[in-house]
Amino acid sequence: MRGFTGCSRSAMRMVRSEVVVGKTGRAVIFLQGLRVSGIQLLGEPSGPAKAQDLCGAASAVERFLNGEEDALAELEADLDVHQLPKFTRRTLQQMLSIPRGETISYGELAKKLGRSGSARAVGGACARNPIPILIPCHRVVSANGPGGFSSGLAWKRRLLAADTGDINTFLKEE
Repeated sequence: MRGFTGCSRSAMRMVRSEVVVGKTGRAVIFLQGLRVSGIQLLGEPSGPAKAQDLCGAASAVERFLNGEEDALAELEADLDVHQLPKFTRRTLQQMLSIPRGETISYGELAKKLGRSGSARAVGGACARNPIPILIPCHRVVSANGPGGFSSGLAWKRRLLAADTGDINTFLKEE
């Protein structure tokens, strides 16, 4: 992954967070130095908010939450997952290769990681993903349904709809 563009040197050491609000909900983006270290998806929007430009991350997520399907494609960000266990990091790295509009089962992802039979461990790694949306854990599903999602199944369904270009479902309140 590439580093953020347009950030000042003073931003390199700061820990910051910003709430962004879109038509589909709210999110908090956490940035440590120049790296995105977390995204927390929250409930429905509670009113207008202006996103600070956390080196492009906040505005990209805000545009995505407002229905701009390709807003995240242009984001060039380092993702900070160094604090996670090795298997979780490997799993999250593998998730980055799942193409938009496609899904993979927990078991299939475990096989790709050389850990056949470790579907539950993959599910645990998905649950520990600190940066949903940017690391697309929503694209990992159960063999017989959507599976779980740290921010709730309504978010998972909406993110999967956005991936397939079904923007009306993405913007729909559940």
